Amino acid sequence: DQTRITYNNFREQFGRDEIVLALIHPEKVFDIEFLKKLKSFHEDLEEEVPHLDEVQSLINVTAMRGEGGELIIDELNVKSVEISRDEKDLVQLSAKANFKLLGRRMGKRMKAVSQAIAAMNPEQIRLYQQQGNVELEVEGEGIRFEIEEILIQRSQKEGLLVETDNLLTVALDTEITADLLKEGLAREFVNKVQNMRKEKNLDVMDRIVTRYHGSKALETSLETHSDFIRTETLTNTLSSESNLEGEDWDLNGEACRISIEKAA
Repeated sequence: DQTRITYNNFREQFGRDEIVLALIHPEKVFDIEFLKKLKSFHEDLEEEVPHLDEVQSLINVTAMRGEGGELIIDELNVKSVEISRDEKDLVQLSAKANFKLLGRRMGKRMKAVSQAIAAMNPEQIRLYQQQGNVELEVEGEGIRFEIEEILIQRSQKEGLLVETDNLLTVALDTEITADLLKEGLAREFVNKVQNMRKEKNLDVMDRIVTRYHGSKALETSLETHSDFIRTETLTNTLSSESNLEGEDWDLNGEACRISIEKAA
């Protein structure tokens, strides 16, 4: 089996550990060109390296937070990552005068200055963000505005959750379609089966028989993605059974009982 030979060669080169780390040291982590290269590298690993359960990188980054003195890590189930050079693809940008900085300098002209800044078009805002300054016409006179004298405001577009940190803006499309819901359940199912394989100390190449019991909605989702589930879990037979002894799991709110055993 050429696939097994390739995999064994890979294990001999990198060791038999369950986790392989690839360290990358870019000059700027959030540089657009680096993120594009990282995404390509991430996808190549998923497609070319045999028998990987998953690949983790900034492309499917986990979220970390502190809670009660503990470090909580949540997996982000993101369907795809798209990288854009233009922030206006993600948010509505508008400009507002920084009254605290401009009030003393502009004096009685502050009202006209505020109106001119509020009227800035997307191109002027983009130039201001890139250069750190911009010249606007106020009552027939060109006035130069420096960094922080103009506040850039961001309004998230409908259906998006947006966070901005300096020059990096991340938007999450929160619309959950019926197809995404089904796929999410299938991926959660695969995750639980993989956990059960590890608990049973099955060899990485062992084929299994997988049985489950759940709601009709869950059954439909797993049937729709049955090929994906069989491939990811090395399952020969995947079946739904009413009377089943197994381990109980919560799949995104759906109760599911799963049983696996090594195939004969």
